[in-house]
Amino acid sequence: MERIGIYGGTFSPPHNGHIAALRAFAARAGVDRVLVFPAGIPPHKQTAADAAPAHRLAMARLAFSDIPHVEVSDWEMRQPGPSYTVQTLEHLAAPDRELVLLVGTDMFLTLDHWHRAADLFALAEIYCVRREADAEKNARIAKKITAYREQFGARVRLLHEDALVLSSTELRGIAAGGGDLSLYMPDDVAAYIRANRLYPMPQAGSISAEALDALKARLAAEQSPGRFAHTCGVEQTALRIGALCAPAELHRIRAAALLHDLTKEYLFEKQLKMTEESGIIVSDCEKGSSALLHAASAAALIGADPALAPFADPAVLDAVRWHTTGRAGMSVIEQIIYLADYIEPTRRYAACAALRDAFWAADPAELDMPARLRHLRRFVVREADLVIRHQLERGEPIAENTLHARNWALMSD
Repeated sequence: MERIGIYGGTFSPPHNGHIAALRAFAARAGVDRVLVFPAGIPPHKQTAADAAPAHRLAMARLAFSDIPHVEVSDWEMRQPGPSYTVQTLEHLAAPDRELVLLVGTDMFLTLDHWHRAADLFALAEIYCVRREADAEKNARIAKKITAYREQFGARVRLLHEDALVLSSTELRGIAAGGGDLSLYMPDDVAAYIRANRLYPMPQAGSISAEALDALKARLAAEQSPGRFAHTCGVEQTALRIGALCAPAELHRIRAAALLHDLTKEYLFEKQLKMTEESGIIVSDCEKGSSALLHAASAAALIGADPALAPFADPAVLDAVRWHTTGRAGMSVIEQIIYLADYIEPTRRYAACAALRDAFWAADPAELDMPARLRHLRRFVVREADLVIRHQLERGEPIAENTLHARNWALMSD
């Protein structure tokens, strides 16, 4: 009796989370081989941003090529109409075969709504990948397992894998904004996306992908290694959040993320002089804190340096100017940079790490746009609370704009 594993999906694009799940499945499910089926027309989700089927097939073959006994099939892509999993299972079914279907958590929770769900459960054993850290979702999975067994006689097993939690929506946004994809997928998949210009995003005004890449190269040469690592962390985090909350603004978001600490390593006296010459109004609290003043001095430099003229966009300038304190009435871009600066992955402080984990644990990609924006504002409030608490504990003055930002975000919810 041959035991065949089946793994389907859009794979637009495939990433390290997919790869880790498939490796765990191939190793632990007792299968002889695994067939991967990129969907032709996904019945559950289809966006205009998805790559063409031929590109998704090519990326899947690159992504899974190093896993033994795995074959990527174009069978679903060659079929007319939506790619229903039950039809794939029927195609593979035979008296001498056992079929084992691998699904992610989100798909598992909706299996009873899939096309011909009863037949699907009858044809295959189900392996569900779950993250042990997500207690709320694990409780929902447990309830679904009971329901599936009672209603369909389902054969269900759990596969525990603390894999990368990253939605394809976020990855497409990182790609569109020009971010570093190699952090999330094999280098050859990232290279394929770049070479074929997949997931394009129109440039914002004069801010082109080429200008942003040149800016990043300049910063790599000018900033200390630690500061540049932080800058890159903010860039990646801001693009992830931006893909969910402001997908049309990714070039501005990336520009603000790269520029936010432009003057952080300048002498304090030089920063004071820059802000005075620019006419930017600086509060007494900012004048007394090097941790705050660089936001104003960076905005001043962007407006004064001809080499930075492509980035002197009002939305970019405001996001840079207010990334340390926040303010009332923050734009979505300002909120993204404010939060990304605090929760980016090189921040090792316990408060930063806890806020980062909490933000992504809520799986904001599953929410609709209004709910995503509410989620963002709530974490602006939580960050402001942490900053204020830290300043109180140290006996430092509290920036009034941080209080205004907190109250505005709280009352906007």
